[in-house]
Amino acid sequence: MKISKDTCKELRTDLASALKEIEEKYGFTIDVGSMRYDNTSVECKIKFARLRTGIKSKEEQDFLDFCESYGLKKFHLGVEFRNPDDSCIHKIVGLSRTRRTYPIITRNISKKGPGTEGTNCFTPRSVLSCI
Repeated sequence: MKISKDTCKELRTDLASALKEIEEKYGFTIDVGSMRYDNTSVECKIKFARLRTGIKSKEEQDFLDFCESYGLKKFHLGVEFRNPDDSCIHKIVGLSRTRRTYPIITRNISKKGPGTEGTNCFTPRSVLSCI
C-alpha cells in the first residue's frame, strides 16, 4: 500500500473514531494534528486536553488577556458577525498570539461555505469592520 495524502485523510478519520472511546473514558478532547508522511511511515502529533467546566482554552484566555492590544474588547469573545467575503456567520472563539497577520480565531457557525469544518482566522481590522 502506497502512503498518500488520501491515506492520511482516511487514517485521520479512523483515528478520530477510535479515540472517541478514550475521550469519553478519561474526559479529554483529543486533537490529531498535522500529518507528515513518506514512503514508509506517517507521523502526527496528538494533543490531549482535559475537559473541565469553567476553564477556558489557551486561545480563549489569550483573547481575554491580550485583546485590547489588537483593538478589541473582552466582550467581543463569543460575538457573532457576518463576513462579507463569504457571507458566512462567524463566532469569535479566541486569539493566537503566534499568528502575526491573522491572530483572531473564529468558528464558522452558518454551516455553509469555506471553513465549515474547523476554525478560520482573521485580521483584527477585518473583524472590527464586521462587528
